[in-house]
Amino acid sequence: MTRRGKTNERWVREVLGDRDYEEFQVFKKIKWVGPFSIDDLLNNCLDDSSAKPPESHSVYLVSRKSWVKHPSPADLPLYVGSTTGKTSRFRTRIGDMIIDAFGFFQDDTGHSSGGISLHQYCLENGLNPKAFYVGWLANCGCTRCAEYYFWDFLKPMLNKNRPPKCNEHRTWKDMYSAIMGGGITMGIKGRENEKAVSLRCSAKAG
Repeated sequence: MTRRGKTNERWVREVLGDRDYEEFQVFKKIKWVGPFSIDDLLNNCLDDSSAKPPESHSVYLVSRKSWVKHPSPADLPLYVGSTTGKTSRFRTRIGDMIIDAFGFFQDDTGHSSGGISLHQYCLENGLNPKAFYVGWLANCGCTRCAEYYFWDFLKPMLNKNRPPKCNEHRTWKDMYSAIMGGGITMGIKGRENEKAVSLRCSAKAG
């Protein structure tokens, strides 16, 4: 398919611009697991066949609504989190968040700032945290870059502070490449993505 002699790929890049185009590549290629309601995660905790968060190299999202394939701001994102440094505590980190979301902490004993914020949000809005949804990245390269990227894109309500930017990957192109584990595949193949960007392209082109 061409638009005035240009390939669909080149046309999308020109309309979106280099940065938005590379960002779209990250959004398209990153894979999420879930989401699962917290209620389902707890009910299936003894089922070895149920999905479990990885030990490391991931980012999680808590939201009010479920989503398909990829989360968006329309799904009412509440909190984006990950682990600090290169630790193998990602699954434990989600456990800490769930424990604190249900209020099992005292003033100075909470383990997860996200869980504490979720608990306070539930108290203020008369909600039960087991109805929230949790999903996580199947895998990613630089977790610090990924956490910052999804915080910036999703604008979760309860993240009190902006996640720190990565000191190693300073440019936007390096950041996007690092999220993918080193190397974004250039090019949108075929027609599968045309609908995904049509509205945005039309707005910018018009």
